[in-house]
Amino acid sequence: MDHDSLILEVADLETDVLTGIYSEETGQPQPLRISIAARLKLPAHFAPDTPLEASKNYMDLKFAATEALPP
Repeated sequence: MDHDSLILEVADLETDVLTGIYSEETGQPQPLRISIAARLKLPAHFAPDTPLEASKNYMDLKFAATEALPP
């Protein structure tokens, strides 16, 4: 029996990072472009009083990706 799932995607998310020879020589960040797809298992059901933060959306994925990068 198949279970429902949700795929969240963020495409071409751009963030600046200090990396590579350019950044080493100039001290300036370079753009890093990220695309992510995450398959999430859904709970069996949501009760009517389930708080909104129990749900997930693409912004959760975006924040997880960008906050994981070093400053």
